[in-house]
Amino acid sequence: MLIFAHVIANYNCTESGEYPALAFVQNAREVKMAGISNILAVYDPTRRPHLAEQPAVARAGELASTLGANLEIFLCDYNQYISGDRFFDSPGLKKARESYVESRRAPVKQLAEELSKKGLSVSTTAVWDSPLSDGIVRGVLKSRPDLVIKDTHPHAKLQRVIFTNTDWHLVRDCPVPLLLVKPSEGNPHGPVIVSVDPMNDNDKPALLDHKLVIMGQEISKAMGSRLHLFHAYPAIVAAPSGVPVGIEPVALPVNLTDEKIAAAHKREFRMLAKKFGVPDEQSHLVQGSPRDELFEVVEKLGASMVIMGAVARGPLQRIFIGSTAERVLGDVPCDVLVVKPDGFESPVKA
Repeated sequence: MLIFAHVIANYNCTESGEYPALAFVQNAREVKMAGISNILAVYDPTRRPHLAEQPAVARAGELASTLGANLEIFLCDYNQYISGDRFFDSPGLKKARESYVESRRAPVKQLAEELSKKGLSVSTTAVWDSPLSDGIVRGVLKSRPDLVIKDTHPHAKLQRVIFTNTDWHLVRDCPVPLLLVKPSEGNPHGPVIVSVDPMNDNDKPALLDHKLVIMGQEISKAMGSRLHLFHAYPAIVAAPSGVPVGIEPVALPVNLTDEKIAAAHKREFRMLAKKFGVPDEQSHLVQGSPRDELFEVVEKLGASMVIMGAVARGPLQRIFIGSTAERVLGDVPCDVLVVKPDGFESPVKA
């Protein structure tokens, strides 16, 4: 399972679903987010080179402007017709690929120049690589940004955001914090909600909660928003007398009562909130399904981003994605920021 947390900053979109032009923060304060001095934005070559249609670049520009960070616009592209292979490759094909990538870089440079006029330090990178997720991770391993931003789009038939395979692979493999930008009509300066797991029920390192809260504090400060903490824990439900055949009730210790579990979660959650100075009115401890309760809190508070801590398991440190977490990722109507624990190593190699 993933450990959940939310944050701030989203774009309003027009009725047609397009993103508005980027509105930079005027006279932005020199706010440095913990370690965030370099941002990598993934450019979408399937859309036009306008900020209104490149929400990842637009959001990256806004954050870079607010945080005083450097911005790298990253393009990864591939064309199977000139890919060749080790048996049929040739100098001509290699030259064709180089020419292809350079032609695709032109609109990226156009955006970079537009953002540079806003006073940002912007660079561009264009690479030939496939699959896209691995190409992005390899770019991250090379340039070592502190934050990666990529956009998501509504599914044409379902009319709601569906994470692509690329998104899911990045959630699992990207070694630095990954912000997935969704189209939304929510408040772009909604509260920052950090959902934590103070009991470490999911084999999550305790320090990851601290990392999430610190990141939430810095972002909320930079964007002028409030920080909220959230934690949901399941209730113990007694098995009914008519249990279906083949399902045996689980015997629980006599001292493991619903009240004691609630008290333990409350104690640890309040200790975490007190440590970071989060007031009671901005702390939300609820009993129930993390998926349902998180969605309700996001809707109620008008949160504009979700930050999630992800844990790695197995010899390759693959990120474990539970079914509940996958539903939350797809259902929440706001941006998603996924943060790995310190020491995570991506299975994708440079």
